Parts: sequence; C-alpha cells; structure tokens
Amino acid sequence: MARLPEPLHSHFLAPRGVGSTAGADGRAVGRNLACGDELETAVWLRDGRVERVAWRARGCSALLACASYAAERLPGQPTASALAFELASEVAAMGGLGPTQGHAVQIVSRAWREALSKAAESCQS
Repeated sequence: MARLPEPLHSHFLAPRGVGSTAGADGRAVGRNLACGDELETAVWLRDGRVERVAWRARGCSALLACASYAAERLPGQPTASALAFELASEVAAMGGLGPTQGHAVQIVSRAWREALSKAAESCQS
C-alpha cells in the first residue's frame, strides 16, 4: 500500500471539514465507479467568499485526506480563487500520491469545483 505524504497523512488521521451538507449554497458528488469511492461536497458563500465547506465520503485514505486538505484550504478564499485552487499541484509539491491513489485528486478536485460553481450560480440568482 502506498504511503500518503506527511501533510496528507495528518489529514487522514484527523479529517477537517467533515459534516452535514444540508442547506449548502452548492453541493456536488464525485465518484470512482471502479473502486467505489464516493465524495459529497458542500459550499456556503458569503459576500463573494467561501464562508464554510463540508464533506462526507466513503473511500480510500487518499480520497479522505485530499478532501480534508481542500476543506481546510478553501474557507475564506474569494470564490474565483477557490475555483482556481489546484489540489493536484499542491499534492505533487508534497511528494505526490502512489500510482493507485491518483484518482483521489481527480475526484476531490471535480467535486469541490462543481460545488463551488453551483454555489456561485445559486448566490447570483
């Protein structure tokens, strides 16, 4: 089994941002049908910034760690900056994931980006 880079290992052991997604401005679900990983993300915006995020998941250690890492980095950011957040680059700078873990970054990035986009649309109307 591939080992997580230390910053992500810490997120796996003590995940941040896990919680109910009810009432969010934007929600999304990311899945990997091949392995069964599933991530639900939620975003609340206020005054053009990410006020709060939450997520729930069933999946591998890399998925849980990446979701937690993103949940810690997104709050407080302007919506445009949060949409431009490059999880893949940050994970690569930490040392990257093993060959069987790379899907986690894709699932997490897609789910957060979709939730952010839906939140931004919801807040404009």
